[in-house]
Amino acid sequence: MSDRQLSEDQKEIIERGIDAGMNDDELTLLANKNLSCDQIMQGYYGIMCGLSVEEVATYLKPEKSLDVMQQIRFIYFKQRGTKILPLVLNDNLTSQQIIEIRKGAELPLRYVKLYADPCFSEKQMEQIRMGFEKHIPYSIMQFICDPRLSIEQMRCLREIASFGISPEEMRELAQPDIPEESMQFYLKKLKIRYRNNEKRKHMIYNLTI
Repeated sequence: MSDRQLSEDQKEIIERGIDAGMNDDELTLLANKNLSCDQIMQGYYGIMCGLSVEEVATYLKPEKSLDVMQQIRFIYFKQRGTKILPLVLNDNLTSQQIIEIRKGAELPLRYVKLYADPCFSEKQMEQIRMGFEKHIPYSIMQFICDPRLSIEQMRCLREIASFGISPEEMRELAQPDIPEESMQFYLKKLKIRYRNNEKRKHMIYNLTI
């Protein structure tokens, strides 16, 4: 390991690692002149808390923000047994997007894969995750998973889906060219139809007893 190109502040962190008994592989990983001191500290904290060199290396990269590094480090600490880790190592994900992926860790992996994509904003990811958590079928949610849809369009479609519509009906509705106002109007009419249907069933029941 050579420290000739490291700044004095970077060297100070490496010296702290040496004093803590870090081995050569761990020190070499930290002694990267392209990392800022704050980034090196994210690696330092990982190693000091028991992460392996291989684990720390997945997030200790100059192009990753501190928040992203922290979120990946937290996955190793709290969600090590989940299968979401490969999904969050995409360099184009923000820390907020990673948080949404982490929130879906208890969902089936194929559900999370559907929205764990940088093309979705974190708010869009949230709408998709909430749909799956409400047990909306995959055959319906796949149409809502369209980054061209606004957050409000996704919200309306998610609520529409809760009424048990068919995949064919959702395919017709989940179109980016349909204005939010039109989806809201459809949802309003659907609620009226549902209420009237419940009233009708109640009336028929009363007539039969």
